[in-house]
Amino acid sequence: MRGYAFWTFLLLSLPLAFITGSPILYRVFFALLFLAIISFLLTRITARQVQATVRLQTSDPQAGKALDEQYSLKNLNWWLKPLLEVVHSTEPESSPGWIMSLGPLSTAHWTGTKVARSRGIYHFGILEVVSRDPLGLFSKHTTAGTPQTTLIHPATVELPELQLSSGRAWGRGDLSRQSHLPSPSVGGVRDYVPGDPLSRIHWRTTARLNKFMVKELEHEASILGEELWVVLDLWDQVQAGDGAESTVEYGVTIAASVAKKYLNAGWRVGLMAWGDHQRVIEARARPDQLGKILDTLAVMQPGPEGPVSRAVLAAADYVHQRSGMIVVTPGGQDGIRSVSGSLQSRGIAMTPILLNADSFGGDSTSAPVPTASTSSALVIHKGDDIARRLTKSHETFPTGGQRPVVEAQA
Repeated sequence: MRGYAFWTFLLLSLPLAFITGSPILYRVFFALLFLAIISFLLTRITARQVQATVRLQTSDPQAGKALDEQYSLKNLNWWLKPLLEVVHSTEPESSPGWIMSLGPLSTAHWTGTKVARSRGIYHFGILEVVSRDPLGLFSKHTTAGTPQTTLIHPATVELPELQLSSGRAWGRGDLSRQSHLPSPSVGGVRDYVPGDPLSRIHWRTTARLNKFMVKELEHEASILGEELWVVLDLWDQVQAGDGAESTVEYGVTIAASVAKKYLNAGWRVGLMAWGDHQRVIEARARPDQLGKILDTLAVMQPGPEGPVSRAVLAAADYVHQRSGMIVVTPGGQDGIRSVSGSLQSRGIAMTPILLNADSFGGDSTSAPVPTASTSSALVIHKGDDIARRLTKSHETFPTGGQRPVVEAQA
């Protein structure tokens, strides 16, 4: 409003001076014109020659947790820079703005904290600096800093009560620790490198992935211990909900939480995720394994890779006998039941964690609700406390899609 009044008075003063011939109006016009020129030059000069630095102080950014950042803005000129508006340009998270003044050759330091609301690639490092004149007539935008990126890992929850069921409940597999045997066995598959013998090519995986894959040999003792595979179904045809309250985000959180729990317990954990692309992380118990899994889950999105049954069968090629498999899917039990026999014949113990797509606003025809005739499963609904639901309690769904009755473990 102040700038609007200034320009109105400036534009009216000249014709009024011509009409009236008043020297006062001429003086007013030239004074206002002089102020406008000075204000214009001030904003241009003030916006130039600034140097910015942004540092992320949070070592392991995670969705739902605080992001601590440190900022610095330096004036490289010998004159004062007043009334600077500074905004940290970030994606996808928004940042607040600050108003400050910089003395000659001085540097301002400050910190900021915000909540990382979503997983994925976080773009930061650029400060948008806006200089304005005291009259509010002009503004000049400039940027300073260096573009940076980091990964925001998915949210995880503690699962103290989650325990893998016995082999009988899961299938014919047995997750208990076995005696060590020294005989060699296939420990997984990896990309072919020059020098690998042709006898070690895993032809089935090679045909499926359309690239040469070779078998890794390990002692059978290493595959008879505690190994778990997490299969995450991100097929876009069965997902429901939006944003944080979606089957996609619930599924990613569950997969990350399960992997974290068992890796911290010393298990070998692998990941098979199908969505916008296929991603396989072989089961390992190395210190960097959790980071690899969380990095993968941070960027996975739903896509057309196919139903959960295909993902489970693909994962089975990597899984050893007497290992466990947790399948996280919003696609109902039908797809899992169709492959459960194949898994049992291989001695792979499986349990499903079902996301009830209906509760997220999904189409029940695309993700059938389990019925009483199906085996019990861990079922998650929108708004559930994931840590509380992922216990050895289970739900039996009555026919007709009614709300299930929880059968608590004795």
